[in-house]
Amino acid sequence: MIFCAWARKGGQVQKMIDQAEIHRKVTSGKVEERREAVGLFRDNFANFPDKEGAWDDLHRLTVDEDSDVRRSAARALGHAFQYISGKQAWNDLIRLTADEDQFVRLSVAYALGHAFQYIPDKTLAWDDLIRLTADEDMFVRWSAADALGHAFQYISGKQAWNDLIRLTADEDMFVRWSAADALGTAFQHVPDKDEAWGDLHRLVEDKGSGVRWGAADALGTAFQHVPDKEEAWRDLIRLTEDEDSGVRVSANHSLGRASIFRATGAKSEEDFRKEMKNALEFFEKSSREATYSNPSKFCLPFYKSFYSLTFGKAGAEDNVQRYLAEAKSVSEGSENKETLLEAVENLANALSEAQKVTDFDATKSDLKAYMQYCNRAADLIGDAEERTPGAARVLRRGLPIIDDRIKKIISEIQEKSKAVCKETQDTILEDLGKELNRQGDNLSTIRDPIGLEKNFNSLQSILSEMCAKISEDNRSFACETLEKAKNEPFIEDRINLINIVLSSILTSIGEIKMSIKIEKIEKSGVQIGGAGNIQQIDAASDPPTPKPDKRKFTLREIVYGAIIDIAIHVLVIISIDHYLESSMDKIAPYLIITFMVILVITVFALHKLLNTKSS
Repeated sequence: MIFCAWARKGGQVQKMIDQAEIHRKVTSGKVEERREAVGLFRDNFANFPDKEGAWDDLHRLTVDEDSDVRRSAARALGHAFQYISGKQAWNDLIRLTADEDQFVRLSVAYALGHAFQYIPDKTLAWDDLIRLTADEDMFVRWSAADALGHAFQYISGKQAWNDLIRLTADEDMFVRWSAADALGTAFQHVPDKDEAWGDLHRLVEDKGSGVRWGAADALGTAFQHVPDKEEAWRDLIRLTEDEDSGVRVSANHSLGRASIFRATGAKSEEDFRKEMKNALEFFEKSSREATYSNPSKFCLPFYKSFYSLTFGKAGAEDNVQRYLAEAKSVSEGSENKETLLEAVENLANALSEAQKVTDFDATKSDLKAYMQYCNRAADLIGDAEERTPGAARVLRRGLPIIDDRIKKIISEIQEKSKAVCKETQDTILEDLGKELNRQGDNLSTIRDPIGLEKNFNSLQSILSEMCAKISEDNRSFACETLEKAKNEPFIEDRINLINIVLSSILTSIGEIKMSIKIEKIEKSGVQIGGAGNIQQIDAASDPPTPKPDKRKFTLREIVYGAIIDIAIHVLVIISIDHYLESSMDKIAPYLIITFMVILVITVFALHKLLNTKSS
């Protein structure tokens, strides 16, 4: 049993090592057990209770007869060096630089780069790395050149920079690439950056594709430190059209990194969004063209998750989690990447918790959770600041935007609380509506669980009364949830469950208001007519005798009647003229007057009828 226990320190879970079992494997005659043991030293040395004993075991493995064991031991030395004082560790590394196995020497170069800051005599260590750059094996030279880039910040003098420049002319393409790439790591520590920029700028035009490839990488790493950033940007744009696909992949990746740096200095949220979007496009291009080596495999999903989190619409958590899962799959156990991923996960959880508060159908949500997640994310970003400053800065730059989105969600909750309060006026829900409104106003300032506890009993009694009033469809869920709230040990969760009960009750507010109206009508002696009209009656006296309805004529009936009347007038005039010709002079004026009056009425009614139809 290698890991026999777990312990928590500084908020992180740490493994407790069964050192006796590892020691047994170190001294085993089986090479498989020794290989298993040496693999544990690299990542777990800090957790060994007896570090001196662990160092003795690791020293033993550096002289193992198996080259694979020696190679792994050399790499483990680089990680363990900081925990051991004395010359023995240094002597082990120096001895291994002359190992007969090329891969052991390669591992030593790697170890020297990672342990350089803890080595007492850094000038001597630098010379050892320079010697390894002249090794007969190109992989050793390649690893040594890369180690020089990591070690550069701990060694002063122009000669160190010149050593790297010299390696960019090595006969081996991969050594030239590694040396050019190392210039990017070393650039920020060069005293004369103008001269160093001139050297790096010239490498962009180098005839060797490996050097241009390394220069593209270096420009991405050094972009924030170069004196002429516009020229560096143009160099990278030019390299995206290089004939070599590896150069193009590296250039697009570096442009993505440069865009991230630009985003950290954006003066407005819109500029920040624009630079982040540009970065994603460059990372996309790099990933699309990459074959055996994809430098954007982590950055693309990582920054996609951050972009979706910062600028995505509510409910974008699924996208965030998908991108994070993709980033995790390629993180390869890197502490830096894991720290950044945890930071984004905490920010994603912050929005998720706040979003739950908006959704009244959610099962539970802690209204204070987003603050704990945001604070944890800020701490993690601070932890990553030194190791990955670019990513940490862009995360920190996005924090205010994310926090504003969370506050906006809470503001929506407050508006909904006010709406519920208004809807429940003049009903038995009015008191609860007022209380909900008060709780909504306090959402952004909840800090005192004791204060919540004092109001809980009154809320609970009101909700119990409401449960008896709501429709049967919602009653079961609401009452069961209320019972669950009574048994909840934490006040925050009880209050949240009350919100769930409210969500069920809100759907029945209209029905409740109608039932209350009917109840009031019955008590006051009001009857409802067939057309839905409410009429007041005196319950103590006999019902009044209904009055007969007065007949009202429509416009159409008036027009038809007038036309018939005109026709009758015409018939009367014709008859009188034919049969009573002698009396015509006396009767005619009266007939003409009545005829004209009826004609005017007919025209007016017909005009009004036509206007009514057209409207």
